[in-house]
Amino acid sequence: MPLYLLVELRLSLEPTLSELLRMRDGFTGGRERRQCIERLFGVVANLRENSLRTKRAIAKFTRSGVDRIAAVLENRIHAFTWLSMYACASLRPISMAMSCVGKSLFPLRVAGNTSNLHRNDPLVCRTASTVYFVFLYVNCTFLSPLDSSERQSYNIAAYLDVSAKTPCVNMRTWLLLASMQRSASDSMYKVLGYEEAVNTCDCCGKTDLKGTFAVERDDGEILHFGCVCVTRHTGKAAKVVRKEAKDATQERRKAASAELRAHPAVLADNAKMAYLHKHGVPDGVRFVDAHRDEWIAADEARRQIAAKHGFKSYELHA
Repeated sequence: MPLYLLVELRLSLEPTLSELLRMRDGFTGGRERRQCIERLFGVVANLRENSLRTKRAIAKFTRSGVDRIAAVLENRIHAFTWLSMYACASLRPISMAMSCVGKSLFPLRVAGNTSNLHRNDPLVCRTASTVYFVFLYVNCTFLSPLDSSERQSYNIAAYLDVSAKTPCVNMRTWLLLASMQRSASDSMYKVLGYEEAVNTCDCCGKTDLKGTFAVERDDGEILHFGCVCVTRHTGKAAKVVRKEAKDATQERRKAASAELRAHPAVLADNAKMAYLHKHGVPDGVRFVDAHRDEWIAADEARRQIAAKHGFKSYELHA
């Protein structure tokens, strides 16, 4: 296999990788998501054009490892182009578009085991790792966090089986990306609480769940995730998510109760009861009849405020 073709394949990918690295600094989600997705789509289109040109250049060669790399690359580009078009058209988070496309479009393992054929060819290993590093970077930066089992399958060293003598991607860079992923997740999603009334996950589409975690994106969009998907999107352990949901629910309940206590109908009912007590009206049927109208108005206000904040009326205390 001529070296210049492998070099060409590698060089055709490096501008794309550089653009993705530059794009990282401009990605804040929410307000700039449309612009970022459009830029991402342009990068993918450029990657597709370069890869197809390179694939034609190496088509006459039959070395299986390079053919596999080119074929896998082409498949990823087709899938990622579709994903980018979907994200641009719907302006949904790319992680949610990912769930619609299906994770089967991104099996990051090489068909067969390229490293077995080319363990002594560092350039082939580095070329393959560059191909996959582009998509690993996109996964780390733009897609939902990985749990521990997935992280193992996405590990570059695991599927390339590259020894220290044939390094692929600097693992410090990989760890940096993982750290960036966690930081982005912390700032992108805020856990609002646990809701039993909503039993469908907005990420994976599962239904008939016992309940879902309500989360707010940094652009204000409210989503509902199941217990597995919420840990992937927030990058936090299930125990931490449950505690945050409990604390957030308590804060919302306190705020709703404070709003109820300040409602004019409740204030009027409290004032009427204080007046009746002051003038010696005993508790009982007579007392209830004396402030029935105020009590009905206050109870209606309680139901409205409870529904507004996602609680049952009996959960609020005036």
